[in-house]
Amino acid sequence: KAMQKKANQSVIISGESGAGKTEATKLILQFLAEVAGSESGVEQQVLLANPILESFGNAKTIRNNNSSRFGKWMEIHFNGRSAIVGCRMVSYLLEKSRVAIQSVNERSFHIFYQICGTDDPALRAELQLDDAGSYSCISHGDCPVIPGVDDNEEFHENMNAMEKLNFGEDNKKSLLRVCAAILHLGNLQFSPEGEGSVVSNPDVLDVAASLLGVRADMLRENLVSRMFKTVGRGSA
Repeated sequence: KAMQKKANQSVIISGESGAGKTEATKLILQFLAEVAGSESGVEQQVLLANPILESFGNAKTIRNNNSSRFGKWMEIHFNGRSAIVGCRMVSYLLEKSRVAIQSVNERSFHIFYQICGTDDPALRAELQLDDAGSYSCISHGDCPVIPGVDDNEEFHENMNAMEKLNFGEDNKKSLLRVCAAILHLGNLQFSPEGEGSVVSNPDVLDVAASLLGVRADMLRENLVSRMFKTVGRGSA
């Protein structure tokens, strides 16, 4: 009846962590793609976005191996014949703190473990990566592997989805270089010097700077210096 009246419909999926919100969303999308379809294959693009969103926004928690650590609003647009013609996604409240620290038996976002676990030697060499346990910021949970989950397989699924969604090679490489740079930055060590501090392992800083495409000296300055901005009073 709602379709006949051309009325908007909403589905709100809520619940505790591990209740199945992510999987329920997938099932609804699969149902809409199967029943409504489209004239341009856009429904398949909507489904392809899932592995990308999950790799950058989902993580293992104590209750759930694939927990969404962000909120997501999705709008599926239909034409007059009830076929899917487009989709709009808005993400919000990403748990940014998980990048730097995790509780015991939890992980950071999947993408970090995927790039560390890929079987692509050329990519690992380009990103200068070792195994996930080598990086401080994603090792707090002491849980580098999820039983039954192949990070390398999911990485290739992620890259395949990006390719089918027309991500350019430069865009894909830029995303991966930023993720790798975050891991290297997490391994930086600092030691006191005078009233300030210095980076005590500059070789790691050089790698991170190279991946980010910035000068190492400028990156170092921003990490060890505090900047103040004063606002002067205007004349009356």
